[in-house]
Amino acid sequence: MTLESLQAKIADSRIVLSENRTYFATVLEENGDEHELARATTIEDLEQQLSDFGFIK
Repeated sequence: MTLESLQAKIADSRIVLSENRTYFATVLEENGDEHELARATTIEDLEQQLSDFGFIK
């Protein structure tokens, strides 16, 4: 799985995924604020966390 394929599964377009040895899911609010939703060492773990939170399509 790639970050791009996981991004495509996320229902909320404000959520952005990134990677820097750790994978992050961040929600971007309309006012420009960013909030970290999840952090994981593998894409699969990040996918599971986002699924648990109800963000996966």
